[in-house]
Amino acid sequence: MTIAVRNRIILSGAGIIAVCGGVFFVALALLFRSAPVRALSFDSQESIAPLALSILSELIFSIATVLVLYFSFRRTASAEVFFFILFVISMSFDSLKMLHILFDVVMIPPYFGTLVTRAIYFGKSLGTLSLFACGVFSVSTSHERLELVLTSGLLLAFALSVGLPVDITTRQPHFVMTTGYEHELSIITYVLYGFALVSFLLAAYRTQSKDYLLVGLGVLMVMAGREILYYRTDGLSIIVAFVLLVAGAALFGERIHEVHLWA
Repeated sequence: MTIAVRNRIILSGAGIIAVCGGVFFVALALLFRSAPVRALSFDSQESIAPLALSILSELIFSIATVLVLYFSFRRTASAEVFFFILFVISMSFDSLKMLHILFDVVMIPPYFGTLVTRAIYFGKSLGTLSLFACGVFSVSTSHERLELVLTSGLLLAFALSVGLPVDITTRQPHFVMTTGYEHELSIITYVLYGFALVSFLLAAYRTQSKDYLLVGLGVLMVMAGREILYYRTDGLSIIVAFVLLVAGAALFGERIHEVHLWA
């Protein structure tokens, strides 16, 4: 994959963030018109404000991180940066959670809710696979199979999201419909996270450089922030997650820059 093609993919990803953000703001505007005023208060158990704040923080982080990393590495052939950016782009699919609230208010048939849940799981799966690939390429000296890894990741994430059984009668506290194999998917997610982190340790050992250790630490912080924002919407969790995401992405960007500066 040439740098020009990679950059076009990243810019297309920024467009996906914009589209997901647009869907979020349209859904939020319709809820402001349809939902009771008390539903917009943090003091109400029916409040949509915490979820809105959680999604907004993800959107701000996503678009800012993608643009900063794009302009910082647009002339650098780095598979690690590419897949990290792909992970950040995948977070924007969480914006679709607001559609579940809107569908409840305006009485949209549950079938459309299953499509939203599948889209959210597609983003979650793609993000997990992207971080896994980010780690794997840190120990690989060849980037010739970048297109194959990208295509395989997209197809696997799509297959997982389409193949999930979805229960239209119940919804999880993190604003997706209940699906089958949730426990197994969580185990797979954390196993892939673990492999990614081990890959950075191996890269540090192979290169005898502490930079990859700090890159791995940054990725770990981002993993933690992403998981917190995905599952929790209370105020403290949102703040902690946002700090972890920003600090982790900054550490990743700074240290990976040092890696490629002296490569």
